[in-house]
Amino acid sequence: MFSSPIPATSAGGVSEPSENLDNLLVQDKLRQGKPSSCRKNQVHNSPLCIEIQTQILSGRVDDAIALLNKHFPIVLDEHAGATIFADSTPRPEMSNLEYISSTSTEPVHLLLNLRILAVSEACRTIPLEYPPKPVSPDSMVTSPAFEEPEKTPDCPEQQLDLLTRAQKLYAFANALSDANDRATYLKEIHNVLGLLAYKVPEMSPMTKYMTMETREAVANQINRAILGESSTPSIRA
Repeated sequence: MFSSPIPATSAGGVSEPSENLDNLLVQDKLRQGKPSSCRKNQVHNSPLCIEIQTQILSGRVDDAIALLNKHFPIVLDEHAGATIFADSTPRPEMSNLEYISSTSTEPVHLLLNLRILAVSEACRTIPLEYPPKPVSPDSMVTSPAFEEPEKTPDCPEQQLDLLTRAQKLYAFANALSDANDRATYLKEIHNVLGLLAYKVPEMSPMTKYMTMETREAVANQINRAILGESSTPSIRA
């Protein structure tokens, strides 16, 4: 479990008042969903923001969702998302999630993308470490033999967990007000659940759902939502 950075202290062991005040102001702005431009660098580097990014990039999606709900509830506010959909005009039909994943900061999109990523991570049989270990010259010359994963999608406990996640995903996607969004997400969920057909999904044609790039795309989307601007550079914890 990722632990929050320890606040800076003075020589006498007392936390610096200015830093604590800045963090409190940043968190207050974020909870309101209105981070001020003069504090964007502080938000970008705030311990909570970095911790959320690290949880997503490490594949601990449920922990990231819990942190968002606790500290920045406006980001995944399902009620706000439902209101947006009810008042919006239908969007053009899309064949994939490229637009939704790269630009949307609507709460329902964010939560669905996080939950889809969580399903992919639950299917994982080969660990994907973050941060990645440095590649040594020896490992580049001789590739290690493939080892049978300890955890595979046919384990009863994992199957039950994945079934529960899939049911919630389908229910949430079917509740989307926009017909094109609903069709897009239902198709994507169907594709992601195709990972269950493979004992080692990392070695399957569906491997694109198991890459670090997929984690990064969701992490960057969440980062933009926290900062409140789609043009803000990504955070790499």
